[in-house]
Amino acid sequence: TTTVVSGIRERPWEMHLFVPSRVDLIQGDRQVFEVAVTNRLNRQVTLTPRFSAEGAILHEVSTSMVVPAGRTTAATVILEAQTPGPGHVTFVADGPDGPIRATLPFNVIATAHLPNGRVKNVRLAADVFYTGSGNPPVTLNGVKVGPFFSEWTPHPYSWYSAGTQFLLGEAAISAVAETNEVRLDPPAGMLLKIRNLALVLNYEDGRTAILPATPKTQTAADDASLAEGKYVPRGQFMAWQCPAAP
Repeated sequence: TTTVVSGIRERPWEMHLFVPSRVDLIQGDRQVFEVAVTNRLNRQVTLTPRFSAEGAILHEVSTSMVVPAGRTTAATVILEAQTPGPGHVTFVADGPDGPIRATLPFNVIATAHLPNGRVKNVRLAADVFYTGSGNPPVTLNGVKVGPFFSEWTPHPYSWYSAGTQFLLGEAAISAVAETNEVRLDPPAGMLLKIRNLALVLNYEDGRTAILPATPKTQTAADDASLAEGKYVPRGQFMAWQCPAAP
């Protein structure tokens, strides 16, 4: 739940944006937003909120809100992210001293490659753990797109938290397709465990697509007892399908 607006003490019915920056939404997902109104008058007020949105579909909109004197009441709206790129949700109500209005910008992230978009750069996002040395080469749809770790250092082990992004080489820009295969080839002696890998496409016009992959978890290791998820024996490559196979 995200608080969108709150009251200003000096002008009790003028709204201001409470969230400091835009919200990122995944295309197709539904999110609950709240508009919090503080009544600093000495009497109860009833409002009829009106919501509108660009880039999203509205569901389950609050149609009335009673704000007691000196209290704060919230109206809710459920947004279903629809159109990739920037959008916004707007709240309007008729207050005691005139219209109340507030807008929250958001950004819808696509879940598939946008055929009309020009790709600016390509990244992999993943939760990564490894032991040993080396830097696995990456191929995208059979094209070599650079090493996995762009700023690799020879630590004996390391952990990259969920969502960490790894920039791929420029060759990845032309290699991207509607369906993609990502391969990593861990060097000998490296234990490499990867969860929740996704292909991240950033476009010239500012839009973003995140293509989740299957399988969700893989481990390349000498010893199968150390594996989580799919076990990849030593000497074999790790492979994912993006978007995820049904």
